[in-house]
Amino acid sequence: MSAPIRVLVVDDHVLSRRELEVALAAEADIEVVGSAVNSPAAVTLGSESRPDVALVDVEEPHEDGIRAVSAIKRAVSPVRILILATSDDEAHLFGAVRAGAVGYLLKPRPMDELTAAVRSVHNGVSIIGPGVASQVMKEFAAMARSEKSPAMPHLTVRELDVLKLMVGGCANQGISRRLLISENTVKNHIRNILEKLQFSAWM
Repeated sequence: MSAPIRVLVVDDHVLSRRELEVALAAEADIEVVGSAVNSPAAVTLGSESRPDVALVDVEEPHEDGIRAVSAIKRAVSPVRILILATSDDEAHLFGAVRAGAVGYLLKPRPMDELTAAVRSVHNGVSIIGPGVASQVMKEFAAMARSEKSPAMPHLTVRELDVLKLMVGGCANQGISRRLLISENTVKNHIRNILEKLQFSAWM
C-alpha cells in the first residue's frame, strides 16, 4: 500500500478549518499532518511536517493569502498548493498562480470534489474550476484585443474547444466525452493553454 498523501490545511476560520480536517482525515489515502491559521504558522508547520499538498483557504485578506502561498512554496518546496477561494477576482487568481499555486477552486465545493482535487494535484495535475477557466478566457480575449500584444499566444482550435467547455462548467471527464478524446489529452491541452498564457507556475 502506498504512503498516504500528506496534507497541510491553512484556513483562518476555525469551523471551516475543522470541517476540512475532518473530511480529509476520513479518507484512507490522506493524512492531515497539520493545520494553520495564517502564513507564519503554515510555514512553521510545513517545514516540520513536509506535506505533499497544502490546501489553502484564502479568506484571509487578499495580500495575506497570496503571501501565504508564496511563503509556503518557498519554505516547503516541492509542496503542491491548492487554493480555495470565494473570489474569481482576476488579481487574486493570477496573483495566486504566480505565487506558485497549482490549483484554484471557487467555494463552496462538495467535500468529495475537494478530496478528489487533493489527489489530482498530488499526482501532478493542475486544477482549474469553471470560474477560473472563465477568467483565463477573459485574459486571452483581452490579449487578442490589445494592440500592445503582438506576441499573443496562439491557441489551437482544439485548445479553444477545451477552454470553452471548461468555461461552460465541464470537468475533464465531461470534456473528454464531448470531444471524444482521452482525459490525459484534455489535461495536456489545459497545460498547453496555461503555458501559452505564460502561467507555467501551474505546471
